[in-house]
Amino acid sequence: MTVAPASVISRRDLLRYFSAAAGCFVVGAAPAALGGCARPGGRPSRFSFPQGVASADPQSDAVVIWTRVEGDTDTVRLTAQIATDPSFDSVIAETGIAALPELDHTVRVLITDLGPDRFYYYRFIDPDGGSSRTGRTRTAPAGKARQLNIAVFSCQDYEQGYFTAYRRLILDDRAARPEDRIDFVMHVGDYIYESIRGPDTIAEPDHNGNRLKLMNSDGSVRRCEPFPSGGRVAGRNWIAPVDLDDYRWLYKRYLTDTDLQEARALYPFVQIWDDHELLNDYWQSYYREQSIAELKVASNQAWFEYVPAALSAGGRDGEESHASDFEPVDVTATPAGDFDDHYLSHEPNNLAAINSMTIYRSLKWGDLAELFVIDGRSYRGPRGLSQELLSIGRHPYPEAPVDPLLIRTLNAGRTANGGNPPYEIVYLGTTLPNPRRDMPMGSMLGRRQKTWLKSGLKNSGARWKLLGLNVGLIRHGFDDSFREGGHRNGLLWTDGWDGYPVERTEICSFIRDE
Repeated sequence: MTVAPASVISRRDLLRYFSAAAGCFVVGAAPAALGGCARPGGRPSRFSFPQGVASADPQSDAVVIWTRVEGDTDTVRLTAQIATDPSFDSVIAETGIAALPELDHTVRVLITDLGPDRFYYYRFIDPDGGSSRTGRTRTAPAGKARQLNIAVFSCQDYEQGYFTAYRRLILDDRAARPEDRIDFVMHVGDYIYESIRGPDTIAEPDHNGNRLKLMNSDGSVRRCEPFPSGGRVAGRNWIAPVDLDDYRWLYKRYLTDTDLQEARALYPFVQIWDDHELLNDYWQSYYREQSIAELKVASNQAWFEYVPAALSAGGRDGEESHASDFEPVDVTATPAGDFDDHYLSHEPNNLAAINSMTIYRSLKWGDLAELFVIDGRSYRGPRGLSQELLSIGRHPYPEAPVDPLLIRTLNAGRTANGGNPPYEIVYLGTTLPNPRRDMPMGSMLGRRQKTWLKSGLKNSGARWKLLGLNVGLIRHGFDDSFREGGHRNGLLWTDGWDGYPVERTEICSFIRDE
């Protein structure tokens, strides 16, 4: 799919691009209830909706709804409905849609022409007359908005604990005053964890080292069964995915959790990814210094299939939008190279992999807030400590807090010290050649996304400008000044913004000044 330049793209074009993507459908809501709409039958059905339903990216006049159907290996024809009431007596939109096997029988429907600041109900009906569960969603206000309530989630590992935080959210929300209830859920990444335990490690240790076997409410052990491919060994007792079906399998397992399913059915979600949707600590389409371009494309497709989002349909007339739905590409593993001044590798396979889908976008909540959600993985350079340095120790992280000035020097690359970077650095008490002396400054956002973000922040008319980030912006410092050579604000985890201090200063200064 070729998208017109963002500066001239129209709402009509965006809807056309969304509906052109496989598994994506658009239907406009009627101003009054429709007659003659489909009704679920009372007979048993061959089909089921084991991952439930979901909605996403509420706009003032539109929202995306989603489901996945099982029961046939071929294309399954579904009917999607949206109504103003949970009994579906007032259906205002109905459309036939096709759940395709090449998209694992997932579908996304953009419902347009909705009223602002309203609740709606939706469902999917299968060919035998069976129905999915009913989902509830809502639209954003169009003008004056007094309040916005967001629940933020991240880092959910199916094998390491229960998802009862979603249940707590639902119970607290029901007890809250209407004006204090949640408007949407923001999930900032690590929706899945790519590595699963090997067959001999089904027990999770508690804080005292006791082995606890987590059990689901149905009596089953809370663990992930082996990958369809068998996976690959990724460290001691860990197995990692190797292809698209493995990533799909993870999403299907995670979405068996009843609390997560309930939350997805009750609230629209706004989501971005972090690293574990693909591979821990990856950057662009690389893990450390090795290309994982094929895995990047596979994980992008699985995310597109199982995480609904208004990407190609997310903009408004006259507004800049780069977001785009997944488009299949063929890539091969090729070393990084041809870096620009933000450390983006222009090697063609890398560009094809990361551009197979674009997820950074913004959403408005009336005149009150505009939420800018960021992709902090696909365009970033290597983290603050080079792999050459980390390989000196016993672990892939610093063995002791590191001087922030060293991280800044490495992150700045050839721009350090006013363009005169040092030839040597000191790490773990050893003087070493500066591995970044001739490399560009490491960016978290990449030039294009950063330009979009600055323009959006500066031109937004909202009272509040919000950033949805996959990693925290604040410094995570450790005071180990009590030890020889220690620092009052040493850094350990440089995979977040602490590893990209030059660009963090740039963004924060822009927000302060502009």
